[in-house]
Amino acid sequence: MFAMKMGLDEKMQKKLIAEMTHNPDLANLIKSDPERNIARWKIARRPVDKSKLVKVNGRNPVNAEYAGKNFYFEPELNRKLKSNLDKNGNYDCYDKSAL
Repeated sequence: MFAMKMGLDEKMQKKLIAEMTHNPDLANLIKSDPERNIARWKIARRPVDKSKLVKVNGRNPVNAEYAGKNFYFEPELNRKLKSNLDKNGNYDCYDKSAL
């Protein structure tokens, strides 16, 4: 219902519902403040318009796939960050056994 009010097309509505089904933390985040968090989710999923990228030596610049994207430091909105969390929800950025 809120997805329709936020101007999501049918494809994005289905994508949001599917992600909420598989990620209960995202569902709780959306339910806590639907208007704000659906907008943030939509921004985080915005595709890059590659036609606007300036080519360098005939190729896209390094990290061009990240151009124009917003990344949130919340695992519910950032799939890459969520994949790096351990089972307890802690971000393990280095190998403690190597110390």
